Amino acid sequence: DAGLVKFAGHELIWQHLHRHALADLFLDNLEYNGGTTGLDALWAAVPILSAPREKFSARYGASFNRGAGLEALLTARNGEDYRALAIQLAARPGLLARVREA
Repeated sequence: DAGLVKFAGHELIWQHLHRHALADLFLDNLEYNGGTTGLDALWAAVPILSAPREKFSARYGASFNRGAGLEALLTARNGEDYRALAIQLAARPGLLARVREA
């Protein structure tokens, strides 16, 4: 559903951080992970779905999940697993809510 994706303009840092809490899940880019943006999401209790790759720039999300104790739940082995897990979490809001509470 295209209405589920929201685009936002530039904001002051406190407004930027506040709007992270509006998201249900942070879908990390597979080749160049979110870095500070991913940490901002975790700070707002928004879980990161990630699939680490070989490059250093593609391993941040998995590292953040490991540090938050969410590695087993939110770190996919590859692009197919990433897609399947994203679909599963979108289809099961109760599961996503439990992940957010972890």
